[in-house]
Amino acid sequence: MLSQQLNVTRDTRNLYKSVTTDVIRVRARLKAIRSAQSALEATQTGYEVGTRNIVDVLQAQQRLYSSQFDYADSRYNYVLNLMRLKQVVGTLNVEDLNELNSFMDPNNQVQRVVSLRSVADQLN
Repeated sequence: MLSQQLNVTRDTRNLYKSVTTDVIRVRARLKAIRSAQSALEATQTGYEVGTRNIVDVLQAQQRLYSSQFDYADSRYNYVLNLMRLKQVVGTLNVEDLNELNSFMDPNNQVQRVVSLRSVADQLN
């Protein structure tokens, strides 16, 4: 009984720290998107005036897309850890799940990607 109580306490503390870290990470990743967007705009301007080449522009675009992916991934981890924390402390309720469900688009369901060929088949 005592070991279970210690495990729950440890897990709760770890999840709380994870959620706190996730909040900071989401804010930082949002700032990274803004920075990457500014860098892309500057690189495109440099390309237009001839001081940058197309490779520089493509690399700046890749950094922006990477920043956007990292931001989305951080938000996902935050929501997941927050739901886990609420579950562990016993405060997860129907309203939490309804709120989470409200973010879902029923017309755009998430599908598992097995291969790029299956994605190309779905697009055609």
